[in-house]
Amino acid sequence: MSEDRETPAGSRAGHDTPPGALGTGDGYTVVAVTGEQAHDFLQRILTAEIPAVDAEGTVLAGLCTPKGRLLALARLVPWHDGYRLVLPEDVAEDTVARLRMYVLRSRVEAAPCGPDWQLLQATGPEVPEHLAAHGLPPPRTTEARTRDADRAVVHLPGAPERYWILGPAAALAPLRDALAQQLPAAGPGYWRRLAIAAGQPQIHAATRDLLLPQMVNLDHLGGVSFSKGCFPGQEVVARTHHRGRIKQRMYRAQGTGEPPAPGTEIRSGSGQLAGHLVVAAPDGDSYAALASIQEGYTEAGLAAAGRALQLEGLP
Repeated sequence: MSEDRETPAGSRAGHDTPPGALGTGDGYTVVAVTGEQAHDFLQRILTAEIPAVDAEGTVLAGLCTPKGRLLALARLVPWHDGYRLVLPEDVAEDTVARLRMYVLRSRVEAAPCGPDWQLLQATGPEVPEHLAAHGLPPPRTTEARTRDADRAVVHLPGAPERYWILGPAAALAPLRDALAQQLPAAGPGYWRRLAIAAGQPQIHAATRDLLLPQMVNLDHLGGVSFSKGCFPGQEVVARTHHRGRIKQRMYRAQGTGEPPAPGTEIRSGSGQLAGHLVVAAPDGDSYAALASIQEGYTEAGLAAAGRALQLEGLP
């Protein structure tokens, strides 16, 4: 079954309002960063201003090379013992290894949460009521989270309202079963399409060490702090910012046929390299995408994988 056929009927992002859907987090990994120095550790390693462990907010943050290129993007969710990082599974192992490389003498541990943890994805007007009925009322503001002893719910950016629910699978089971009775299942392509509509980028294995944070608009998404101390790549990222001219930005885009893979080169009509595809998802007979495009090519005829790509503006 293709990802698009896993989409609930009448729920094409950007077209009809979804009646609701439930996903099981396929394609994502949850990583735990724990220990008494977890906040200070992540504060000096990741691009964003890291919320306190007891804060209600979450943040999309990047992990960079010393040259400022992104190795990963993760949404950080404060937890009672540190943080949970949600990121694509194809970069999770390398991200954990990179974090461990920086631990040194810090009292911090970084490890995947393992199969006993689960991430649920939910959208639909009845979802907040179900969450509240199971003791987990959702936050009203985007990028905020509510949590009890074992579970958390994150209100993601964009419309329609989307939620991540995460925690040990056993703790989520009653809520998962209740939602499954009310909401149709949706596959990874559906959730990627909603994230694309919300302008939320991902870094996959094919785009590691390729893009600066500004090239995926991370600075516009609250994922880069230019006032805190150093993090790996900070000098390059800050210099790009303070020069006041970003030569490559991320755009929404639409193409025809099967979605190309992340990292696919985007070429101008004359064959010049204009940028790269960040992420794409099926959208009926076409596909929706986020594309990082160099200045000077945004008005040109563009193509990805040999097929026309139409930009639809900045997210």
